[in-house]
This record gives sequence, C-alpha cells and structure tokens, in this order.
Amino acid sequence: MKYYCSFFFILLFFSLSRNEAISQDSSCDSTRFRQLDFWMGDWEVKNKVNGLKLGDNFIHRVADNNFIIQENWTGILDDYSTGFHYYDSSINKWRHRRIDHRGNTIDFTGIMTKDTLIYHGTSIHHKSKAKTNHRITISKHKIIEIHYLWEQSVNEGPWNVVKNAQYLRKFNPLRGKGKKSIYKYLMESLEDQNHDMMTDLFSKEAIMVVDNEKLISGNQQIKKYYKSFFKQLSSRNINNTNFNIDPIKTMTIDDLNIHFGYYMFIFENTSGLEEIHAGAFQASLKKESDGYYRFLTWASTQITKEDIVSMIFYGKW
Repeated sequence: MKYYCSFFFILLFFSLSRNEAISQDSSCDSTRFRQLDFWMGDWEVKNKVNGLKLGDNFIHRVADNNFIIQENWTGILDDYSTGFHYYDSSINKWRHRRIDHRGNTIDFTGIMTKDTLIYHGTSIHHKSKAKTNHRITISKHKIIEIHYLWEQSVNEGPWNVVKNAQYLRKFNPLRGKGKKSIYKYLMESLEDQNHDMMTDLFSKEAIMVVDNEKLISGNQQIKKYYKSFFKQLSSRNINNTNFNIDPIKTMTIDDLNIHFGYYMFIFENTSGLEEIHAGAFQASLKKESDGYYRFLTWASTQITKEDIVSMIFYGKW
C-alpha cells in the first residue's frame, strides 16, 4: 500500500471539478486493420425480431497472427460454421471467407463506414446453378450489442432477409454490478490490444495518469494513448499480452466507487521471450446517466523492485 499516494485524491478532485465545468500504415495495428475489433468477444445471438436464441459465436484473433479474425458459430439446430476476416490493403477492402458444416464456402469483400461493415459475396448452387448474391451488414449498436443482417438475392431477384440477428455479449461489463466486471472487460481489451474500446470504458471526462508523470485527459485522448502504446508493442514484435489486475481495497465516496490494487502486464515476443511489468493502481468508477459504470480516474505506478514484482506475481503481496 505504500505505493499509493495522495496524488490520486488530487487527481480525483481535479476530475470532479473538470466534470462540473465541462498516414496510412501497413502494420496490423493500423486503424484499418483494427476496424472490426468491436465484434471480437463471446456472444449470445438472438433473433432480432422475436428475441429467440439462434446460437453462439466466439470471435477472436488467430493466435500469433493479429491480421486475421476468426469466428466460430454454433447454432441451436446443430448447425455450425467458421469464418475468417482480414483487411486486404491491396484492394482497401475487408475480406471474409465463410465455411459451413457441409463444407460450403462463400467469399465476401466489404467496406467499413464508421461502425458498420457491409460485405458482398456471390455463390452458385452446385445443382441448379442458380446465382445468389449475398449482403451481410455488421454494425456496432452498443459496446455490448451488435446487429447482424444477412440478405440474399437469387438470380438478381428481390432481396430477402436470411438472418436478422442481435449479438449480446455474454457478460455485461458496465451495467449494474459492472463496477466489478468492468475490470474483466478492461483486461480483455488490453490483451486484445483493442484501443477503440477505451472510449466505452472511460468517461468522456476521465483523467488517467501513468507512472505519476503523464496526465491524459478525456476518453478520446486515452484511446490515442493506448493506440500509440499498442503500436510500440507491435514494433517490438510483441504478439502476446496477458494482463491481470487485483483490486484489493475499495471505498465509496458519494456516488463514486474507489478501488486500490495491483496490476501485472506480461509481454511475450515472437521469439517466446517474456518481460513482466507490475505496479499499483488507483481508480474511481462512476455510474453515469445512461446507467453504465465507467472509469472516471485511473492512476498507475510501475514497480521496478524485482522482489516486490515477484511477490505480486505469486499473489503474496
């Protein structure tokens, strides 16, 4: 606890006062390659019209290859499929190959506009030779909800809806008891190196201090900080990260939940070499008008003494 300092409360006061006042890059951490990050996670999928469950879809980056996103669909009717998504810089479009449980494949290309990706693809029936045009629209509605619309047109006929689905995250990181599970979502975002999610996890008026020296104000600036941070990891060939956090003490002041604890970041490069960063953190959460908990302040200090880092690693500190 000796690493906690009164600076956090100065930071908290500053944040509350402020609240009242109110090149194109070919590397895989480029904005274009990260456009679909909002879809990654573990999802329950329901019919958007009647609310009945359709299945589950687990979407993640392929291990050791940050360019490729894989989805794993399991339907309630024992139908299953997998799909691969990646951004093709040679044509400035997204590509998607879908493979179902019968071995049928469809190839799509698509363009992302804001938080909506629209794919187009064509398939030919092996017997009738009928040509089917496919259109899939994937759009972010909320941090915990995605809308997925699949339409088909046979032989240039009218478009018909094949699937109108609502994707719901299997855990809600923000609402209600989210003041605990929000840390789980923060860990997932850091491990996926997903800087876009920071605007959902941090309040618009949030203030973050890293190693007691760099003050970052506002969730958009926090997003930019993590974008730069993840880019540095990529330049060092860091392809695997593991983030753990242990809030060991909590307190409440008015409508704020204040947490103290320790964190550990383990980085692994393409050669399998690891380095460990550990330290103390202080954070405050506030339930905002939309009913969601978000970080209002975050301050962390890295600990360099090896014996203390070791104790944190083994949970003995």
